[in-house]
Amino acid sequence: CVGMTMMFYIICFLSASKSVADMPGGASMQTILSLGTGVIGFFALVFLFYTNSFLIRKRKKEFGLYNILGMGKKNIARILIWETLFIAVISLVCGLFCGILFSKAAELMMARMLGAAVDFVPPQGGLFVWARLTGAGGKLRDALVAADLCCVDQIYRSTEAAHCIDLHLG
Repeated sequence: CVGMTMMFYIICFLSASKSVADMPGGASMQTILSLGTGVIGFFALVFLFYTNSFLIRKRKKEFGLYNILGMGKKNIARILIWETLFIAVISLVCGLFCGILFSKAAELMMARMLGAAVDFVPPQGGLFVWARLTGAGGKLRDALVAADLCCVDQIYRSTEAAHCIDLHLG
């Protein structure tokens, strides 16, 4: 999740960077990168759904043990929601931190590939990209929330979760 957030931030930064637009071929590169944000958002959504379903399947025994010990499905769902929110916040903060940290390095590498010279100026597109992450362009954030809530809803609504779990101790 951290890597996806970081990559999304870097690509958003590069697609909005004035210095990239001023490079030879930079306008077409920014168009391609803006299309890349949609592609990364889609793959992040698929990756997060797959990862969540895999991790929930691995934890079925744990949920069964909680159920046997007297914890209801509502409480298990509450625990999953808090875990999900905690992990999402940590992933977003760490991903944005790493994205901000490496965005200028990515811009300098792109300048080198395109054969342009760029002066080192601290990143100025951070607020714009943050608005895109949290506003209408928040595909990654929406993917995180949708994937996590879908798995919580599946566990909460499952009537046979307690009956299907096979506990093998030892």
